[in-house]
Amino acid sequence: MADEYMTCYHFTQCSFGSREEYINLPVDHGVTAMTTGQPLLNANDHKYEGPERNIHGYRFCQRIGVCKPKTPKVWLKTANKHLIEGAPALTEQSELMCMHGGVITFCGPPADVQAKMKEQEAYSDEGMDEDSQSLKQPSNSVNENSMKKGALNDKRSGSSKDYDKAAKELGYERIGERSHGQPIYKKGHNFITPDVNRHNGGFWKMAKSVDALKNRTSRKGTYDKHLNRIGD
Repeated sequence: MADEYMTCYHFTQCSFGSREEYINLPVDHGVTAMTTGQPLLNANDHKYEGPERNIHGYRFCQRIGVCKPKTPKVWLKTANKHLIEGAPALTEQSELMCMHGGVITFCGPPADVQAKMKEQEAYSDEGMDEDSQSLKQPSNSVNENSMKKGALNDKRSGSSKDYDKAAKELGYERIGERSHGQPIYKKGHNFITPDVNRHNGGFWKMAKSVDALKNRTSRKGTYDKHLNRIGD
């Protein structure tokens, strides 16, 4: 299967962050995707600061609080045979390492950014004032759908040990692979991985294969800590 090349406005997530953000490309490389017409990205599109900023903050960081990515190095796992202005193109498997410990990966196709941001604000409870770049007191609000399922989940991302313990209690064992920088656990024919962005208030994402975990359309859905299905 041919790689899908990533473009401006694809959504990304960080394994230490609390929400998805689109990737920006203030100055394009003169090459666009045939399907969407959006400018293609290359390995050098990793900047957080300056006029050619590509990476936005992921709201709340497990390590430092307010997310301020530190991404001085180029993207990894790139399409080395497809060069754009001398640098490899980015694919769905590409990863960007933040010096604070997080792993930035792609998680969604280009979308209406304005609508996506409004949706994130509606479901966000991290309590960060983005204009002042300061932290407020955390909200006690819980997703209504989660309450209906009896899933009162902590919205903040846990540590790997927390997930290991939770998975073990469910009878799942950790395997050597990762999805978007997060550990993957297996039980029978099912695979689960932490839902670090807490889609619909979820704790886990589940799928029938490792590859299916990486795509919203192919996985089985999002689940609370006890694997009660919430949605997707």
